[in-house]
Amino acid sequence: MPVPTGYTIASAQYSARRGDIHANLDSHLRMTEAAAAAGVDFLVFPELSLTGYEMDLADALQTTAHDAAFAPLQALAAQHDMRVMVGMPLKAVSGKPYIGSIIFGGASPVTYNKVHVHESEAPYFQGDDKVG
Repeated sequence: MPVPTGYTIASAQYSARRGDIHANLDSHLRMTEAAAAAGVDFLVFPELSLTGYEMDLADALQTTAHDAAFAPLQALAAQHDMRVMVGMPLKAVSGKPYIGSIIFGGASPVTYNKVHVHESEAPYFQGDDKVG
């Protein structure tokens, strides 16, 4: 198996529509296509990129990494053999949602939940103390 000689990482920046997951997902898909055409291996979107940084909407918009709405992004990332990390309020077993990241493109989505929420985020999100 050949050893890779480089790995291209890019960050995406755009103006999310407040709480409009479907419109924001369309933007993510377009930017993922552009990144794939540019040879990007790992595309990183900002925190809460699929909802906008709209903490007051977190409870209503929380979901899981396996939400059917994300299937096109998972398929697109896998098609281009790349990883795409997006931000989304993710459901917790109990209590407030997490500020989560979902990485698409592998065999199945992988999640990471923010551990230390800021004081301004604490009324809307909980930190995930399950590190390691």
